[in-house]
Amino acid sequence: MSTNPAVEVTAPSPVVPTHDPKEIKQIEKTINKESKSDAKQLKSAEKTAASNSKAEAKAAKAQLKAEKALHKAETKELKYKKGLTRSQEKYNKQVAVLQKAQEKVTAATQEHQRLIASKSETGHTLAATKQAVEQNEAQRQATLSSVAA
Repeated sequence: MSTNPAVEVTAPSPVVPTHDPKEIKQIEKTINKESKSDAKQLKSAEKTAASNSKAEAKAAKAQLKAEKALHKAETKELKYKKGLTRSQEKYNKQVAVLQKAQEKVTAATQEHQRLIASKSETGHTLAATKQAVEQNEAQRQATLSSVAA
């Protein structure tokens, strides 16, 4: 089992080798049930990882857009500042736009950093789930081999 509490991959049931057909059928049924459960958990972890990856890409795009808007706002702010004596009102309006753009950049950057951290954690969860599923499958195969022998 993994140490990550979000991953709850079930460990294969311990099996005592036997040659009774009913017991073998029950063992196979239990193994199939565990295998399906592991597959569901793996699919869920992969879906979460893909979703987080998309959200991170969207946040990165939003951050770039916000930075472009900030640069544009800074350029305009400088232009209006030079003509301050002739256009004090325009300058004051653009300062407000600049502040909003800076807030958007800050918000977008924070969201991007949060999603990067979440993506990394999801990647670790996915890797742990895959490893647990592989170990369980190997153990099931070994169990089937010992039961069938």
